[in-house]
Amino acid sequence: MPRNFLLLLSALLLPALAACSAGNGELSGEEAQRQFEAEMAAAGIHPVTEPCRVLLKDHRTNTTIGLLNEAQVTKSELYSKPLGSSDPLYKVIPNLDMGALMLALEEEEFFQEARPSSARTPGARMTILVERGSQSHSLAYTTQSSPEAIEQVNRCSIAVRGMYDKHMAYQRVNNDGGAAFFIHENDRARQEEQDGRSLR
Repeated sequence: MPRNFLLLLSALLLPALAACSAGNGELSGEEAQRQFEAEMAAAGIHPVTEPCRVLLKDHRTNTTIGLLNEAQVTKSELYSKPLGSSDPLYKVIPNLDMGALMLALEEEEFFQEARPSSARTPGARMTILVERGSQSHSLAYTTQSSPEAIEQVNRCSIAVRGMYDKHMAYQRVNNDGGAAFFIHENDRARQEEQDGRSLR
């Protein structure tokens, strides 16, 4: 697990901390936010203010998840667009959270070992791609990679997945079936429940 993983996840508590402080009458939401940002800065975590995109591609299962910071796109802009079946599953995170993720990757020496390119590594089993401003870095492992290289990619993927899993997303999807899709799914779920009861 990344050495900075707890700090990375603590950045996600910012809204809750601000709300709790304001509710207790100790600090206003804005004051609590400024104080928390100062504490994060002291720990080396700074907001990423330029557009940043992080992709985690598992080529074994053909799944891709992604993170975009608010400097790249707003939540309303991203989540209001229909999602195609082959599109990555993106989530939008605050700039500060992206800064926490960048620090976690730095501590795992991601940028020292990554290639300065977004091109896919031939035979890659897992790839992590970071595009920050005009720069791109990719780190991958293959069946020929050393155990140390595989472990490094796995540690970096834990940081990416941890940040991804801590954020909510409400994404439109392409659905040619219209409302009938939900009727069908409701009927299917009801039938599965009945079948399950009959087997007891």
